[in-house]
Amino acid sequence: MADVGMVSPSVGTRTTGSGQTPSNAGIGGVGGRPGVGAPVEADPSRVVRTNEQAADAAQMGRGSNFESFVKALRAMPELMDIYNDVFMTKLTNPATLASYGTGFADTVYEFMDQIDMTPEQLTNLLKEQNSLSNKFTGPFFDIVRNMVSNGSSRELTVAVLEFLKRYDAVTSNAHSENVMLSNIRGIASNIPRSKSAQLSSLMQTYPAGGSHAEKLAFLKNQVMPFLTKYVSQTHDYGVARDMTAMFAVNLGKFETGSMEAFTRSFTNLAGYMQLSGMLDGIDVSALQERLLAGFDQSQENHGTRVMDAFVDILTKGLSGDAGASNKAAFSDMVSSLLLNESVYMPLTHLVIPANIDGRMMFSEMWVDPDAEGQGMSGGDAPKASKIFAKFMIKELGDFDLLIVEKDGRASVEVHYPESLADRASDIRRDIPDIIRRNGLRLENFLAAQGQTEKSLLQIFPKVVMQKSTVDVTI
Repeated sequence: MADVGMVSPSVGTRTTGSGQTPSNAGIGGVGGRPGVGAPVEADPSRVVRTNEQAADAAQMGRGSNFESFVKALRAMPELMDIYNDVFMTKLTNPATLASYGTGFADTVYEFMDQIDMTPEQLTNLLKEQNSLSNKFTGPFFDIVRNMVSNGSSRELTVAVLEFLKRYDAVTSNAHSENVMLSNIRGIASNIPRSKSAQLSSLMQTYPAGGSHAEKLAFLKNQVMPFLTKYVSQTHDYGVARDMTAMFAVNLGKFETGSMEAFTRSFTNLAGYMQLSGMLDGIDVSALQERLLAGFDQSQENHGTRVMDAFVDILTKGLSGDAGASNKAAFSDMVSSLLLNESVYMPLTHLVIPANIDGRMMFSEMWVDPDAEGQGMSGGDAPKASKIFAKFMIKELGDFDLLIVEKDGRASVEVHYPESLADRASDIRRDIPDIIRRNGLRLENFLAAQGQTEKSLLQIFPKVVMQKSTVDVTI
């Protein structure tokens, strides 16, 4: 039996029963609701639908959404190009940054302070990001997915969904809180001065060192009413309303992240699993502790602080704080990040901004821990892992790195900028040495100048391959 205490391996995708990332995304409209009035003659063609027809209609809708996702992915702007133009050029120019105003400049300085790190801190940041992205992985979650995929009862399916929703929320409380505080700061800078002063005065009494329940009560009973009253009274349907809506979404997730409610949902699910013999010999209390290990709710880790600072800049950029001419660039960056977090994206996506020893860099990474689909067929056969990284180092240029590993054997492809043409022999010597020092046998190696001609979808063809799966979206 698999060790269900093993919650998260070093590299993995964040999947549920559908093989997709648990998310609140993808909630669409449901059409108009019939009014209550005079009776009308029923139209049998509208009210009679077989189960097969309903299933076909649902699949057609999913297929349409999936096709839209693939189309958007093909047209997705290069996040690195935009980052280079905005963050490495405009925002590092003191004169340009000063022209955007003190408030936005302070946000940029905070971000720059967070990404200033040593090579060792960069390694830790990468591990933290991967851990946050892969919290729904491991033997325990494999069992949970199989329970739903194997046609379990409706009651068990509800128990699984409730647990996943609570687990996602409780392990994200620190992040949700920070995003809400960022939303509040953004609202304060986009409403009239008198209202902004009232909001700032209110936030002076925020129980920053209090419990989750105390923070929730304050945000729900004092801040939310203040924001909704402002929007309804002033009919401010601009940035303030949009940020209030974002605040409301994160407040809902923060409320879901009650530790007591999570414990109840876990205990309920564990009861079903124990009755089925799935947790024989497993200490349930210890398992719960291991599920929460690494998610310290009293403070955020470095990776979360970096991404929160990044989101702060994007939020203000969308609001026009960096000038109207840059709003489109910030919008493209947000669209790219959201697209990579879609429920249809089967890959782990990591974004790593850093400043190493005074040299700015930015990296995007996509990880598939089961590139050949071995996990779908079960068994203990070795899985092939595939990693594709694009990174840019200021004053050097763009790099592409593709690694495919299986059973300790690795194939590596690296593309380097023209500025390092005279170091080609060093690259061909050093990278294989690094691979071998990490305990891998190098089977194939390619080092070439310039960027790879392969697109993301060519490197990861599984992205465009729909599979008939159970969609367990929270």
